[in-house]
Amino acid sequence: MGPESAQAGHGDDAPREPRDARGSPVENDVAGHGRAGDRFRPTLLVNPPTDTRLRTTLDAMLDEHAPATPSELQALVRPDYPRIVVRARQLEHESLIVWYVYREGYWVPAATDGAAGQAR
Repeated sequence: MGPESAQAGHGDDAPREPRDARGSPVENDVAGHGRAGDRFRPTLLVNPPTDTRLRTTLDAMLDEHAPATPSELQALVRPDYPRIVVRARQLEHESLIVWYVYREGYWVPAATDGAAGQAR
């Protein structure tokens, strides 16, 4: 057994600590699932649902930056949407990761959304 074969398996059998997109250790959320964006993409419930520009922006941020927490996504989108609020839904025994996104910082009815698609 030469030096190459001895080194080839070195460290491969050791369990690896999960890491997020930045290489930091991943904490577990209350449901016990990893929060790393590259492992578990959250389902976004966007308000107002008619704002397709916001939805496109959010999807791009998830794909490009893989935020691990709602506050990280909120910070990424804040320059275009200064009132945006992103919160995690934490229901007992729920296996999905769901984040609520409020463009205005609070729920607004879609029917009165006169500026759908406009950054604020």
